[in-house]
Amino acid sequence: MSRMTIDPAEDLRHDTAADALQRAYALFATRIPGGSVSRDASGVESVVIPVPKARMNGLLLPRGGVDPARLRRLAAPFAGGPWSMSVIDAEPAGVAALAAELGLTRTALPSLTAPIRPTPPGAAGSDATEIRTASTDRERLLWATTCDLAYGSPAGLTARLLTPELAAAPEVRAHLACFHGRPVATALTVLDDRGWLGLFTVGTVPEARRKGIGERLVRFALEDGARRGARTAYLQSSAMARALYERIGFQDDGHPIVSFETV
Repeated sequence: MSRMTIDPAEDLRHDTAADALQRAYALFATRIPGGSVSRDASGVESVVIPVPKARMNGLLLPRGGVDPARLRRLAAPFAGGPWSMSVIDAEPAGVAALAAELGLTRTALPSLTAPIRPTPPGAAGSDATEIRTASTDRERLLWATTCDLAYGSPAGLTARLLTPELAAAPEVRAHLACFHGRPVATALTVLDDRGWLGLFTVGTVPEARRKGIGERLVRFALEDGARRGARTAYLQSSAMARALYERIGFQDDGHPIVSFETV
């Protein structure tokens, strides 16, 4: 099975990390049971991922103008649950007013990117850290449980994202770091056919933070991506973790995702 394929007719002039992120969400929607993705005639994509995360469910808007009345109709099925409207770079006219009407709050998250090098320099860290890639259902569930602990999510939430179907996708890798044999950190990567490597759910359980484990895990993910043909890595970062990513070589690429979402 090949990696996630990209429509060759899609405009390559505006292919950014934010575009790759939206493609990754569409991949999640097509590989997770109960998920779906569709595109209407105006180019608006409706993405449904059966995980209660606002940024993973909702409308992905094309660059340029979008008819607010059309958006209101497309938004109707998402009412009552966590959802969002997202667009790359800047919102089209009328979207902010519609989002306020629908009770959504605006955020603008930078896209951080880093060139993939064949052998990224390693990070200092304890030899007690071991990193593996989940390859069995047991490892997948261990990864999901660790991710829940890292993010403070309800038990079982992440397992609804990393289903057996998504874990089996050739584009996807779930990396797990163990410290003294105990699983403590996670990272999920998605590689598309344009060489974009997305990093998701990078997190460390609270008691294992500030030991360099997260940095080693990210570097491991980049090295794995390099072996698979990745050219550029991307992610969205919290303010707390941004210094770590910048130390590794990530920089703001100037193409934020503007998102209006439920709180």
